[in-house]
Formats: sequence, structure tokens, C-alpha cells
Amino acid sequence: MAKSFLLSLITLFLFFSAHSQSKIQFGLNGGATYTTFWGNEFARNFNHNIGFMTGIHLDYKFTPGLLFALNLNYERRSIDASSVPFDSTGQSLFPTVTNYTYDYLNIPIMLKVPFGKQELWFFNFGLFTNILINDNVDQEVYGNSFKNLDIGLISGIGKAFNINDNNELALELRTNLGLANISDLESQFLGVEKLRTSSLNLMITYIFKNK
Repeated sequence: MAKSFLLSLITLFLFFSAHSQSKIQFGLNGGATYTTFWGNEFARNFNHNIGFMTGIHLDYKFTPGLLFALNLNYERRSIDASSVPFDSTGQSLFPTVTNYTYDYLNIPIMLKVPFGKQELWFFNFGLFTNILINDNVDQEVYGNSFKNLDIGLISGIGKAFNINDNNELALELRTNLGLANISDLESQFLGVEKLRTSSLNLMITYIFKNK
């Protein structure tokens, strides 16, 4: 699944590069992501690990001082879940920690506002959609723990560094606040009916300028 997704990203990037106009800039981005859960008391049982994301980037300048920004990313999230199993007599056993990984198609859609000297600084805000495409959860034992769709608000700030007349490198810090309930356990366990995400992304984007 991940390999097919990466191949699709490369195909899309090559297609848009061949048909781009002066108002459109394309790039490749990647970075680290750190996601936490909130919304119920069991969220504290998760130990959150640093994940990664990679994908393609598009900027469209539709008016002076304002751009439309779109990403299409593959994102890997990782958590460690703590639990205390019980034997047949009801006695608690030693605590266990299980690692779970979740692969998402991450699609942020934002307005980007450059500012400062030479407009190298920028901030952006908008909406994101995350689509769950794979995980390592044993469905026969645990069933579906997360819903397939997560949506929310996204904002960020960053700075671009000119490499030459045709290329630049952008460093950006983003924050994502999930608004949708992603828990798929409301019919199985009391107390976990509501679960939402909050994440930070540290992104590096290599941009191919069009003049």
C-alpha cells in the first residue's frame, strides 16, 4: 500500500510539473510528526512516538500576498498502548505494552500568507483530512479501533530560504487540531466513546519555482 501511494505521488508530481503555469509552484516535502490523543481518560494510557510524513506540495498564487497551498502526504503514526491483562480467575497479570502503527493519507488545504523582508516568512491556516489506509492492529482480536476519517483545523508558520533563482527550501512548523471523533469503540467499551487527535509537524519542503 505504501509503495503504491509513493508511486502515485511521483506520477502526480511529474504530471503537474509538465502542465504547470507561472502561478503554480511544486515541491517535495517531508518531516517528523508527533500525534497525541485527547477526549477521554484512557488517552493517557498511550505513549506517543515520533512518526514521519512525506509527499508533494503545491502553491498557487491567485492574488498578490495570498497563496493557496495543498499537500498530499503519506503519514506514519506510532503509539505504544499499555494494558493489564487478567487470567481466567480474574487476577491481574504483568502490564504489557504493544506498539501500533497507523498509515494515513494526509491532505491539508490551506491559505498561505507571506510576510516580512522579501516575503520569505509565511504563515498558513486551513483544514486537513486524514484517511486511514493501513494499520497493524489484529482486527479479529480487537476489531477496528479508529475510524477511517479524521478532519480538523491546521495552522503553521515557516520561512523560505532561496537556494538559487529556480529553487528554494522552506522550513515549517505546523499544528493540527482534530475535530472529528476517531474512536470506533463506542459500542464496545464505556468511557472511550470520544477520542480526538492533536499533532505537530516539522516539515522541510524543496520548492521548484516557476517564473
